[in-house]
Amino acid sequence: MITVGDAAANFLRSKSLKATPHYIETISGFMRMFADKYGERSVSTLTLDDMEEYAAYLQTVELKFTNHPNRPTVKGTLSKSTIDSHHRTLRAFFNWMLERPEYHVKSNLMLKVPRPRIFESDMRIKRVEWQTYMLLIETAKMLAPAAMQARALALLYMLPDTGCRAEGVCGLRWSDVDLALRRAYVVEKFGKGRFVFFLPITRRRLEAWRQLAPKSEFVFCSLRESDKGQPLTPSGLYQIIIGISERAKLPREKQVAPHDLRHMFATYADESGISLPYLQALMGHERSETTARYIHRSGLMLQSIHDDHSPLRRLMSESNTERR
Repeated sequence: MITVGDAAANFLRSKSLKATPHYIETISGFMRMFADKYGERSVSTLTLDDMEEYAAYLQTVELKFTNHPNRPTVKGTLSKSTIDSHHRTLRAFFNWMLERPEYHVKSNLMLKVPRPRIFESDMRIKRVEWQTYMLLIETAKMLAPAAMQARALALLYMLPDTGCRAEGVCGLRWSDVDLALRRAYVVEKFGKGRFVFFLPITRRRLEAWRQLAPKSEFVFCSLRESDKGQPLTPSGLYQIIIGISERAKLPREKQVAPHDLRHMFATYADESGISLPYLQALMGHERSETTARYIHRSGLMLQSIHDDHSPLRRLMSESNTERR
């Protein structure tokens, strides 16, 4: 009999060989919670009722953050994003057991358990400062081998330049990229497609990556021997970007994920003075209210816009002319 506790430990051991410390730390917490509840049970005796019971339990879990960077000494329930991540980890756990006959698991029970619906309003928007971004670029330039470095740099340029979502970048094919016109056709949420655009500097990074990339129809593909040429998954993309953050020795609260680079596109575009309808189109949002959550208008930026557009600027100009 293989218990849930033993299976969870073996699952984590298998992942630790190729995943980033951040990822291992995250899923270890999830698996510990699951093992605390069902650890002595045989994995072959788990039922759909058990999984539905556990999903309901996650809605009630309360944690106290004593040193959390954003919520010090706050007691509260798990966020929808955390619960969704927990669901995805357990789905991966069941898939892993299905590949091993000795576990006697016949189906992925978590596929039948509803996931929490996550809306844009549930997301915390993080601002990526320019100094942090440049540190990521310099760290990526030190990666080896050359192909890994070229892929990392192409991703670090592509994500904040286009505002792409992770699924759009991972599913991007070379046939959908027009390097001459500096645009690409990406398919993102709910299978919806849109054009995104990029600067010449990003085109050069894409061209450099293409010279070293494995032969694949996908722009961003795996470099591992076991699945070389296969498209990156959103999880794989996350591990690459978070891995660079960890190499750069960024503190946890400043570590950058792929979606943070999408936020970076929105916040810097807003601060450059772009109108909301144009930003909405470039971000691929259906509603302007969603776009508005991504922007961080600062007092200095508003003061600058005021100074450029106040009708009294004419008085200043006339006064300066009279002095001459």
